[in-house]
Amino acid sequence: MASFLDTNVLLYELDAADAFKRETARSLVANLGKSGVISSQVLQEFAFVSTKMMGLSTEQLAKVLDSYGMFKFVPIQAQLVQSAAQTSELSQISFWDALIVEAAVFGRCKVLYTEDLNHGEEIRGVRIVNPFRA
Repeated sequence: MASFLDTNVLLYELDAADAFKRETARSLVANLGKSGVISSQVLQEFAFVSTKMMGLSTEQLAKVLDSYGMFKFVPIQAQLVQSAAQTSELSQISFWDALIVEAAVFGRCKVLYTEDLNHGEEIRGVRIVNPFRA
């Protein structure tokens, strides 16, 4: 079963300040392996935050991104943007969160791992799971 990883999960793999979230994220990523799905939006957000806010060097970023090569990749296309606009309105979530949901739908995911949406909620057939929920 395919599962989508939101940016925050990937960023927590690097978080030295929160050992619980770091270990939870690392375990989740390792356990998903090839059944994990990410999108171009996730990679762009990850690259920006990890280098500009977390101090990762370009070389370090390249190594981390290489490790994500095992995941299925969903490019953001015009069709997904259109669907996200509708999902945003219907589900009352931000456009950016709706774009993540639409990428998960496109990637045929049953689960979306994120802390940005309501744990347990289902949007467009995708169940939201906050892996950091204690």
